[in-house]
Amino acid sequence: MATRNGLALLTAVAFVALAGCGSSDQGSTAVVPGGAVATAPQGAPDFCAEMTESEALTDLGGTFAELAEPSSASDGARDDLREAATSLARLAPENRHLHREFAVTARALRSLAAHPWADGATNRVAASLHALGKQLQGVCRFPRG
Repeated sequence: MATRNGLALLTAVAFVALAGCGSSDQGSTAVVPGGAVATAPQGAPDFCAEMTESEALTDLGGTFAELAEPSSASDGARDDLREAATSLARLAPENRHLHREFAVTARALRSLAAHPWADGATNRVAASLHALGKQLQGVCRFPRG
């Protein structure tokens, strides 16, 4: 069964994996919950900047926090997870390895949206976000704060 702690952990993983942290005067910038700045440096592939501009992706931390409260695990949070999955599918680059990581993460988010309390659901999302984040950092080179 998914736990509140597991969903809370996803909040931190989502920030690191999808948005990167740091600040820069160059590139596309978004402020994610908690005030962290997500920046795609100039010269990064277009999908990197588009990710920082996707509210569904930069708001994942808030979505996970909402889902962690059983009394507020609303349809809205589930819809937000599905929207984030759709954003990832839409933004998936042509690169075969990255495309796979985007697809795996999108599937994990959709699964969590469908069954937020299923055994292993949060672990699958955390693992997929971590793997995607490692791949993205090599390509997007998000500044680290």
